[in-house]
Amino acid sequence: MSDHEDEYSDDQRVAEARRWYADEVRYASGAESEQIIEAFATVPRERFLGAGPWQILTFSGGQARYVETPDDDPIHVYHNALIAIDTARRLHNGSPSSWAGWLSQCHPKDGDQVLHVGCGTGYYSAILAELIGPLGSVLALEIDSKIAEQARENLMPWHQVHVLPTDGSEFDLDSVDFIVASAGVSDLPRPWIDRLNPGGRILVPLAAQSSKASHMTQGRMLSVTREGDAYSARFISFASFYPCIGTQNQSASERLLAAIGQGDEKQVRSLRIDSHEREPDCWLHGENWCLSKRQPSE
Repeated sequence: MSDHEDEYSDDQRVAEARRWYADEVRYASGAESEQIIEAFATVPRERFLGAGPWQILTFSGGQARYVETPDDDPIHVYHNALIAIDTARRLHNGSPSSWAGWLSQCHPKDGDQVLHVGCGTGYYSAILAELIGPLGSVLALEIDSKIAEQARENLMPWHQVHVLPTDGSEFDLDSVDFIVASAGVSDLPRPWIDRLNPGGRILVPLAAQSSKASHMTQGRMLSVTREGDAYSARFISFASFYPCIGTQNQSASERLLAAIGQGDEKQVRSLRIDSHEREPDCWLHGENWCLSKRQPSE
């Protein structure tokens, strides 16, 4: 057998593992979008993880620990698991089934202009690029300049993706169709709301640091859709993420944790940006935005 045939066999073996992984993601997430499943079957996850062997985060008996893959064979990364980007900082390539489920509820479309905040090494930016096609664009922001440079290199095959090493909370963006945050936000940046096109969506982990020493935030994944001049909003699931620098502050975190403590987040129906005093329907009354139990048209 020639070296070329050996190489082809390896490529085919990894492609088959990727297809199996996409089916695993399908059933674990409940995602019905064939386009989303195809994106997971297409994007080479190992490209975004650095050199193997890799550290896979496992949970047993309520304890989290890393298990190292036996070697650098790419088939090891095709499981519905978190894989470490930086073990010291607990930075991971996040849960595939969670992201498939979240994205399936926000309906990325061909030609969408997307802002991806906290893109990490770029894996989910590539997934987004597959979903919005060559006529769309993804502006991927990463505050860590070293990781942003890795993302830029990793994402070179996706020409519709542009990576910037900057703070997503302060970036002066143009109008967009879809904003995705891969880091926990306690105070929703007003520009994200104001720059959203009609019909546009926001997918963001509204999450707070329980203490300054915590490296993770705890909260809920929030979905927002602009409907004319109103915004519908709902929580999708629990969410735990690395904090989004610039969107975490003590007062916002305290308000969010108090609201979550009420246990009635499923009643949230809208995002309000009109100036108003706190009302009984206000679930989380922020400084310039509010999550409300009112319907968006009320």
